[in-house]
Amino acid sequence: MKRFSWVLTAPITLAILLLAVNNRQDVTLEIWPFGLQFDYPLYLIILISVGLGILAGAVIAWLSSAAT
Repeated sequence: MKRFSWVLTAPITLAILLLAVNNRQDVTLEIWPFGLQFDYPLYLIILISVGLGILAGAVIAWLSSAAT
């Protein structure tokens, strides 16, 4: 089981590392209705967006399994 864990996490970690190294430029994130602007590195915006998507999917799956 330990080897399976390494086989699964090593490529994911490498992909995240390559994403962070190749997307270091700052981008402006503007939240439209409030007029807020933030300057963050692109990799951070991508990782936070993916994390929020995973969290939203987990919450929806949890709520749908609790309803049955």
